Amino acid sequence: MDNTKMMFLAEAMYQQSNTTGIPWSQRDRIVRKTWIDAARQQMEIDDATASQAATPPA
Repeated sequence: MDNTKMMFLAEAMYQQSNTTGIPWSQRDRIVRKTWIDAARQQMEIDDATASQAATPPA
């Protein structure tokens, strides 16, 4: 899994739902980890979906 893409996605997900106005760069490790985990899950789902779509039906 591409860590750069995962970090970009985590930040984008955070910014989209950020109602506090606190920038990603000022968030501590605990808050970032939550969003990084969410981004990892989303990327795994996307990878699995792409993998299924690329597999021809039997």
